[in-house]
Amino acid sequence: MKGFYSLLLNKGKDLMGWNITPTNFEMVLDAQIPQVIGDEINDILLKGCEKLKIEKDSITKWAIHPGGKKIVDVIKNKLQLTESDTQASYKVLNEFGNMSSPTILFVLNELFKETKSGETIFSIGFGPGLSIETAFFAYE
Repeated sequence: MKGFYSLLLNKGKDLMGWNITPTNFEMVLDAQIPQVIGDEINDILLKGCEKLKIEKDSITKWAIHPGGKKIVDVIKNKLQLTESDTQASYKVLNEFGNMSSPTILFVLNELFKETKSGETIFSIGFGPGLSIETAFFAYE
């Protein structure tokens, strides 16, 4: 792991979270989440690359948290990624669904199975309050 970048999207603070009741935890997932992420993804990537001192073109693999098909679709379209770039995310979503936080680890596991020396992975996940977590991995 070469580094990570985290931020909080204030305009999405009410879109994802948990309502805690006396009997359970109720997850809040608003249908606007993919749009908000799509509106911000280029800026998120730019800021992450600046902090990590990498160029987008140096990224060879993408680990996108598949919180839903629409989230992966919008990131794929906005960042102009290929089917191959998003294959691991769609595979995990199809096989396991959205498992909340651990889902990104399943995507990384898929990518690590085939990662070769010199390849890099940009990972991005999303959480409550619309928190964004990125990480950059280099296989040496």
